[in-house]
Amino acid sequence: MLLRMVETAVYLLAAALLANPALAEAPKHRMTDKGLILEGVSPQCPMIYDNDWWTDVPDAAYLWAKASLGKCQLRGNIITRCTFGWEKGYAHRFEEQIEDGRKLYHWAKASGLKNVPEPILGSKAALHRPPSGKIEDTKFERSPGSDLIIAEARKASPEKPLLVFCGGSCTTVACAYLTDPKIAECMIVFQIDGGAYNGSDGWAWKITMERCRFANWARGYFWDKVNTWNPERFNELPKNPLCDFLKDYAFKGHGKANQWGDGAWIFYVFDRRCLAKAEGYDRIAISVPKEGTNVEWMGEEFFVTMTNAAVYSNREGWRMGQELLVASFRTGDTEIFIVDPDTGDARNLTRSPKSKERYPSWSPDGKFVAFNSDRDGTHNLYLIGADGRNLRQLTHEKPGVEAGMQSWTADGKWIYFGLFGKGPPRMCRIAPDGTGFREVGNGIDPAVSPDGKHIAYAEARKDGHHLRVMDVDGTNNRMLTPTGNVFGGVHAAWSPDGKWIVYADQVGDALELFRIDPEGKNAVQLTRLGKACTTPAVSPDGKWISFRYCDEIYWRDGKTSERAYRERRADKRPVWVMGSDGSSPHVIETLHYQTTIDGSRAPWRPK
Repeated sequence: MLLRMVETAVYLLAAALLANPALAEAPKHRMTDKGLILEGVSPQCPMIYDNDWWTDVPDAAYLWAKASLGKCQLRGNIITRCTFGWEKGYAHRFEEQIEDGRKLYHWAKASGLKNVPEPILGSKAALHRPPSGKIEDTKFERSPGSDLIIAEARKASPEKPLLVFCGGSCTTVACAYLTDPKIAECMIVFQIDGGAYNGSDGWAWKITMERCRFANWARGYFWDKVNTWNPERFNELPKNPLCDFLKDYAFKGHGKANQWGDGAWIFYVFDRRCLAKAEGYDRIAISVPKEGTNVEWMGEEFFVTMTNAAVYSNREGWRMGQELLVASFRTGDTEIFIVDPDTGDARNLTRSPKSKERYPSWSPDGKFVAFNSDRDGTHNLYLIGADGRNLRQLTHEKPGVEAGMQSWTADGKWIYFGLFGKGPPRMCRIAPDGTGFREVGNGIDPAVSPDGKHIAYAEARKDGHHLRVMDVDGTNNRMLTPTGNVFGGVHAAWSPDGKWIVYADQVGDALELFRIDPEGKNAVQLTRLGKACTTPAVSPDGKWISFRYCDEIYWRDGKTSERAYRERRADKRPVWVMGSDGSSPHVIETLHYQTTIDGSRAPWRPK
């Protein structure tokens, strides 16, 4: 009852404030020889970053780097719908923006950044001007993002305000204000190019500019009118997923057009020399003229921050303490290595020059390794001791037929594997001593469950590849992914407890990793890296997933595949690792340039 009374009181107060609106005052400011001074604005203020698109600008990475260094109080990241073209049905899908934001977040976490809040959703639709033309009559919907702004603004004060940086429409901020108008005095809203693309929700922009303390940059101009883009300094950045994105942005992405993106005000907060002048904006806000922007200082501030090794220091939690099997051509030949991913120490297990070894897998006791080799003219299945001794050939196929990936039963009595060529792909099993060979059905890359009762595999149909599960006797066969994956590369792997399966599936023009239960329920997307994530393997404790992250789906056609094998670029198909919940995917640096091109999974040694 008391809670209901409090909520009613807040509502009545909001209604009263809206019924008696007053135009906001422009942020108090003055110019000095050290740059623009906004009263109360400093890196010690709480901050929220609110944007529509995240990989078309570099400023989110910069702000997150500051947070990782402990140089700011970043309280949240909000994904607000891009409202460009909303009158005709929106130019972009909100789902694409969500993926865009989460992708950048994963790159940041994989690069070792800390103190970065996971992005949450803001407003998903533009605001409509009511027939009355009165702001107080605006219909709106709250969102997790608007609620966050309200919560943080209530904890702030006029003297130490919440700083909200808007790189897109002001919709989420406007909804926060409409929910609780009193927060306006406790925050300052910064926007870029408010009157153009980022101001496409014109009604939200009007609400925010008139009712909140508001500062704009780039009214009537953009970066191309201020600066000539020079991407060369991005080569100074270290090697990690976040900086790889920044380099790609600078040289091949939106860099030339967007340059420092939505970051003018963010740079300013940390170095006042970045903005030197402000002027009145319709008497209720301020705007920075073109001549008030110091791009040189912004660039210096950016690169000093992004090259600081301390930004990327949060990697201690990623020590794995378990060896991997990796197919690598680090010696010039494709061999199987046992690798410590924490140190990079590697032992060449196969030592077979002039042949190609691939698709290694551990026996359940860790004493043997099954793998494929073409040393007798086609890829057959072999077994070798973990000490590199006692090599044994298990299959004896002739050219035109090749063995595929393997999967051991938990008791070590059987190895399941695929055969390709001269007919549809077949699934087979064989004992480690080479006896008991039997075909168990048609399918690709069989993976036997930990209890030995089920097989997960891929089936090629007219609409693409599907993940299926059946009992080992072929009964109870069921499809887990009803939508076809035209790229293939499903490569299913079981969790140690048999409760879920990790596999690759198509997302647009990419392959991403998912997990699903054996009944085909509770599918969850784990990666959002945008290219080709394949051949997952789950650690014995179930905490980690290793996988290959390829720069392209190189097997999609013969010409692309031929080029990829000719180039032999291991750095384009490195081994990555992430938490089994999809958290913080990142390249294993010790294996970054040590892997091969065929997509062999990197299985974990049993404990």
